[in-house]
Amino acid sequence: MIEKRIRIVSGINQNTQIELKTADVRLSLPDARIDDIAVNVARHAVPQGAAFAPAFAALFSKFSKDKVASAVFCVSIDGKNFLGNNARLFRYGAEEELDASIEAALKVLEQSIQSGAQTESPACEPGWESGQPRSD
Repeated sequence: MIEKRIRIVSGINQNTQIELKTADVRLSLPDARIDDIAVNVARHAVPQGAAFAPAFAALFSKFSKDKVASAVFCVSIDGKNFLGNNARLFRYGAEEELDASIEAALKVLEQSIQSGAQTESPACEPGWESGQPRSD
């Protein structure tokens, strides 16, 4: 998918060597908790066997407002590194936000390639996805 997108960027041809160095896509849902009231309501409101379905629905409404979707891609084009990244806070719709973050990161990557904005970011080193140091 990424190579196909890069191949349509102007200046890239069939002989251009493209290597995906790192890719990091994350969805952070901090502060998850289910309170006892939600669990008890779920147990009494639903037939046994499906008792926890409402509790899981309640769970997603209990996350903090600081949910984050992020995507980081580092690509080597003929030996030169280019970075595309995006992160966004959101309230609802984790899947849509993650898709939007990936799309935005790919657009940043395409713009970096077109403008020739090379990077020396540690996010391009194996084990340093999203610029986080390796945990050896």
